Amino acid sequence: MWHGLSKSPFFAQWDWSPLIHTEVERAGFPLPSNTTSARLRLALSSTHPWASSKVPSVETSSPTTPFTIPGLLAAHVRRGDFDEHCKFLAWAKVEYAYWSAFGTYSVSPPTFPPGVPHQTIRPDHVDPTLPRLNDTLYDPPFARHFPRNPDGSVDPTTLTLEELVQYHCYQDLDAVRSRLYAVREWQRAKGRELKDVFILTNGSENWLGALKELLKEDGWGEIKTSRDLTLSPDGQAVNQGVDMAIANWAEVFLGNGVGLFLILLE
Repeated sequence: MWHGLSKSPFFAQWDWSPLIHTEVERAGFPLPSNTTSARLRLALSSTHPWASSKVPSVETSSPTTPFTIPGLLAAHVRRGDFDEHCKFLAWAKVEYAYWSAFGTYSVSPPTFPPGVPHQTIRPDHVDPTLPRLNDTLYDPPFARHFPRNPDGSVDPTTLTLEELVQYHCYQDLDAVRSRLYAVREWQRAKGRELKDVFILTNGSENWLGALKELLKEDGWGEIKTSRDLTLSPDGQAVNQGVDMAIANWAEVFLGNGVGLFLILLE
């Protein structure tokens, strides 16, 4: 159904609401200037709570040109309840879903380590026109505590399905830092410079403070998390939408790899 849906106005002309725009602006991020919500906010009375406090600072060439916040990498790092949820995903043998499944299997037959259960992808569900993601459940880097070969690599066939899922689903601090570093280097090789980080998360203040320190050591610039956003009462009611709008507009977005909607923007 995707090819038909992708051309519908619901997707082609979809925009975040003026409230979401307002909260993202309050958080200090630039906004698109030529979307429906952006124009509506400029037309509102200056006393309206959703009125634009300034002319948006980043423009795109047309309403159909994707807007991005230059140099921003957004990553969804869910904690808390995910500790148990990730164990359930391994028990249920859940794999990548939605767009990720299309992308992973669109350009070549799926390959899995011997003995690892997987779903059968029907031939009529394989679409070579969809972009292939560069990540699968079995790709490195793996968390530091996993057993490594002498050259530092990890053979995924030596890991249990629980270990594979746990790395992608509930990463430790070193794994998050390693993954963000790898993505930054990958983008740099393509001539693009990622500088800042936004973490979508329900993690504790202590855990996020430790993550920020590691990322600063790696040379990242401004580092913000969901916990750092000061939202209005209305914004609190849609706080997950605010997180997702920032991720939507980031130059690169990394999502949890298993059992969630994951899309990697290039």
